[in-house]
Amino acid sequence: MNWMNCGRQNWVIKGVVVITCWLWTGNAVHGQATKPTVLLHPQHTTILSAGCTVSQLQLRFRTGNDDLRGGQNNLNVEIHFADGTMQGANNVNRGANWGNNSTNLVTVPLKQPIAPNLIKEIRLVHLAQGGYTPPSARRVGALATPAGPALAPIYAAQGVKSEDNWDMAEFQASAIGNNVSGVPIAFFGFHRFTGSNPNLSVPASPDVGCPDPNQVNKLSFVFQTGNDDLRGGNDNLNIAIRFADGRVQVEKNVNQGARWADGSAHGVAIVLNQPVLRDQIAGVILETTFGGGSSGDNWNMNSVQIAAITEKGTNFPIATSGFHRFSADLTGPNTRRLTISVK
Repeated sequence: MNWMNCGRQNWVIKGVVVITCWLWTGNAVHGQATKPTVLLHPQHTTILSAGCTVSQLQLRFRTGNDDLRGGQNNLNVEIHFADGTMQGANNVNRGANWGNNSTNLVTVPLKQPIAPNLIKEIRLVHLAQGGYTPPSARRVGALATPAGPALAPIYAAQGVKSEDNWDMAEFQASAIGNNVSGVPIAFFGFHRFTGSNPNLSVPASPDVGCPDPNQVNKLSFVFQTGNDDLRGGNDNLNIAIRFADGRVQVEKNVNQGARWADGSAHGVAIVLNQPVLRDQIAGVILETTFGGGSSGDNWNMNSVQIAAITEKGTNFPIATSGFHRFSADLTGPNTRRLTISVK
């Protein structure tokens, strides 16, 4: 008689439990059995490990120079998984307008926790439909006058809304869950959504895994403005992060078009597109969008402090810089660009 028995052994290899199987052989007639033999190459070995799981996605959208209208023109999100299933989230902007050069965060809870590498694609669906707003009651009453029938097509045309277009300047999806805090899942740069091009499929990073708790996933900046403000509007601040492998991550309009007044302090947090070890951050470039001329903006930055934040939440400074006057100049002491080395 031959039969197989599987048992759990107390062998722990790097935090995992190994299940092995033994093959028993015996004589069915005489009831004799031989000593259990450990299979050196079992066909089915189960490795049990808690690992990390994702329970929600945080989606960050930055709008360019053409807003997401809202109302009947909204954004749906589809999350596609490795097993072929999909989870949808409709109207993630909740009918609200996402204005030009604004940044908006959306949190999507997952129906069940999953490993981060099981997310394969995020699809953005822009409902770029037009609409019709009937004339007001006062105008409807006006149609009863003798001139009313002639004016009706004009009033009707005024109620028609064209299809919405939306300039998405940047999209970033980060995972949050067990042993996962803000791990980048997917990223995409500029895309213009129109009525004829309403969808965008963003593939997830293929090598997403459980992060090293010592990896840096975010940089924080604290700016001190002196006696000349950052105007905002069209005069804003961009930040570029340089990595040791040559990659550059650019975050535009980090002040979101807002004015940074004289003597004020402002914080900016940037989630990295990919977690890195501390020594992989090579430097930071600050650059303004000033146009110059007699009405051009200047900004006195008294100081900036830059800190790195790790997966486990540790915060430590990596660079500082003192006074710099930003202008529209490309050269000289008051250039529009300031490079800060990280040591």
